[in-house]
Amino acid sequence: MNQVAATIYRQMGGNRFCMMTGADRFTKTDNSLAFRIPKARVGINSVKVTLTQADEYDMEFGRIRAGTYTIVSTQEGVCFDMLQELFTAETGLAFRL
Repeated sequence: MNQVAATIYRQMGGNRFCMMTGADRFTKTDNSLAFRIPKARVGINSVKVTLTQADEYDMEFGRIRAGTYTIVSTQEGVCFDMLQELFTAETGLAFRL
């Protein structure tokens, strides 16, 4: 995993995040990390977190169904300490018991 993707993974919660949310099928690029989750609120089952030039993140929440990708919502300019909170607000999947 490249440095940016590894940092996003850690900031999202690492292995604990995977266990609590069921996240899997991780895909990385030079400046982003994408992954699948079990069907969440409003059918969200795909998330992409991208590092921007401003050292903030853009988050894209989508739905993949029958080979078609639909963007459900996007959030821009997210600080690293808000990634988990925003993920929970958008998907309804909690990090803590």
